[in-house]
Amino acid sequence: DDVVWWEITQAGSTTLGSSNFVAGNTVRCEITPVNSKSLQGSMAFDEITISNSVPTITLVSPSPNGTTGIGTQPTCKIWANDTDGGTLDVFWYENSSGPSWTLRQTNDSESADSKVSWVFSQASTPSTKYWWKVAVNDSTDNISRWFVFTTEAQDTSIEIIPGTWDQGVLSIGSSNATSDFYFNLTNEGNVALNVQIKANNATNGTTGAEWKLNDTGQGHNNFSLQYNKSVSWVYVATTYGSFVTDLAVESWQTFDLNLILATTSSWGDPLSFTITFKSIAA
Repeated sequence: DDVVWWEITQAGSTTLGSSNFVAGNTVRCEITPVNSKSLQGSMAFDEITISNSVPTITLVSPSPNGTTGIGTQPTCKIWANDTDGGTLDVFWYENSSGPSWTLRQTNDSESADSKVSWVFSQASTPSTKYWWKVAVNDSTDNISRWFVFTTEAQDTSIEIIPGTWDQGVLSIGSSNATSDFYFNLTNEGNVALNVQIKANNATNGTTGAEWKLNDTGQGHNNFSLQYNKSVSWVYVATTYGSFVTDLAVESWQTFDLNLILATTSSWGDPLSFTITFKSIAA
């Protein structure tokens, strides 16, 4: 191996920067005393071997360790450092499928003092605690740390635009469909949804007038309501029926409505009814 010598002539102490050495180097210090008359004494020496600096792991996110309310499938990120300089191999583990750790990703030859990340795609269930572990290796030493977080609560919210439909004045026995616009139902939650639909009878709270919702057809004081998702018209009942299944997060379903009025009626009063959608985690 090459040998490099530094000559130190001044009295006192001298520090040689760490950039001059790597782990495993042997440093030999030789001292020869010389007095004011340039007379030399016997040389003395000592040797040390430069040890390896263990890599360090600092959590970046999700933080702090043990945090709650984290979105599903988060990006896990650490700061990996090694004061020796060199490159680092980073290994990512999780144990959502059982008690043992499963290796999910390896980052090879990352620069020291860098941020490294991995998407924890297995952390997909709301209101659940997840553990993950990261190991950093500098080819000499290996260090690991484990972390934990809890995902945010399940959200099954939906949004429907527009939220109302004003029919105006319609004739007995006529029908009215949304031909010039459509409704849009969007999954605003954090899980895939099964959505159900129902409607109630049409009433006038002041006069007591009422039309019954009939899911097979209209008649005297009976009306019908249908929806169409660009396939065919489906009757809506007063009990929940399936509307759409497995609607992904941030996905939407467009639909039209068709109101079919009673063929005859004992009432001439304004009537209103409500369409209700129920969303359930798929």
